[in-house]
Amino acid sequence: MMLSGCGDSGSGSGADAIAGSQAGPLTTNPPQPGLVAAPTATAAPPAAKVNTAKWRVQPPFYAVGEEPAWQLELNDNYFTFTRGSGIPEIDTPFVAPTSANGADVFNTETFKITIEPGACEVAKQNGVANITIQMGGIVYDGCVFKGAGDSGAATGDDADLIADLPGALGAVDSCLAKLGDPAVVSAIYPRGDEATGVALRGRGGTLFECEAQSASGLAESVEQIEASSAGPWLKSSARFLRTGTGDASKCPSAKPVVIGGKTLGVLLPKACKF
Repeated sequence: MMLSGCGDSGSGSGADAIAGSQAGPLTTNPPQPGLVAAPTATAAPPAAKVNTAKWRVQPPFYAVGEEPAWQLELNDNYFTFTRGSGIPEIDTPFVAPTSANGADVFNTETFKITIEPGACEVAKQNGVANITIQMGGIVYDGCVFKGAGDSGAATGDDADLIADLPGALGAVDSCLAKLGDPAVVSAIYPRGDEATGVALRGRGGTLFECEAQSASGLAESVEQIEASSAGPWLKSSARFLRTGTGDASKCPSAKPVVIGGKTLGVLLPKACKF
């Protein structure tokens, strides 16, 4: 069954990190995705705090564009750039802008963002500024809108995740231990008759699939999955951060997951880092 919600593989010891109940049988049986060998994961470096007081458009704000559709959000001191389905999102730390002809120009490590205050319209909505994003020889034009966008909205995937966690908690803990790096859980599903699959998403948005024994919860393998070949069950919007994994202390909108009087972790909106 798909689990649900938002923003990077190595191996570690899995057997001695198992906690909670054993994985129980699940009903959804998605097709088996192709796997590729998992490289050693590299955690995203923390972003240095940037003073936004002199930005011409004050946060919070977000930007959208069309043809092709894209969205830029400001999440926990990062710019997060998303495009169409199946294309990994890009996170890049804030930088202080330079001024050019009345516009703010952000020369980040990944792309160049130019924001010029003034009337702008996209999808029949009026924005507060024009924006241009230049990356890899491609220019994306759009509008800036005040507010935090919709990345923090809860989805039905969250409810599925909460419902299935108790029966798969052992597999979740074992998979996280075997991955060896902080990650959120986005889905749990059967892998044949005797195995449970756990979908994981690293700090940089990298997708992983872990296979664990259904009876014992022991993780047998963790593989990185290319976004282009990942099935929809691996792209769930759920972002469950297990207690003791990562740090959600700076995310006031995180929702505790309490089952049987015990806090198992939190559900993170997409805007929150861990």
